[in-house]
Amino acid sequence: TTSEQLHDLEERLVALRGIFDIDAKVQLIEKEEEESQAADFWDDPKKAEIFLKKISKKKTWTTAFQSTKTNLDDLVVLLEFHKEGEATEKEVVEQYEKTLKSFIIFLLPSLISLRLT
Repeated sequence: TTSEQLHDLEERLVALRGIFDIDAKVQLIEKEEEESQAADFWDDPKKAEIFLKKISKKKTWTTAFQSTKTNLDDLVVLLEFHKEGEATEKEVVEQYEKTLKSFIIFLLPSLISLRLT
């Protein structure tokens, strides 16, 4: 894994954060979760269930993004350890592969929805 590949992944993650409006989704989830705590929330169980499913769908995106970011951050640290002789090349390659898989998992819902439209 070269620093160029790492830089490319970092740029892609920043771009994906904006494209999928992750920050707005996080804020909306927080707001909607507060709404779900209202005393009258379950007065209409069907409506409440639909509302909670929408929150869950948004969380799928934000959780996958956070997992990808965490894996990328771990890769950055591991590369530094490798430069200092404190991590093996095998460990770096394994973390790189894990990071790439998390990118795929993050993007999978959008790829599926594109295919369905």
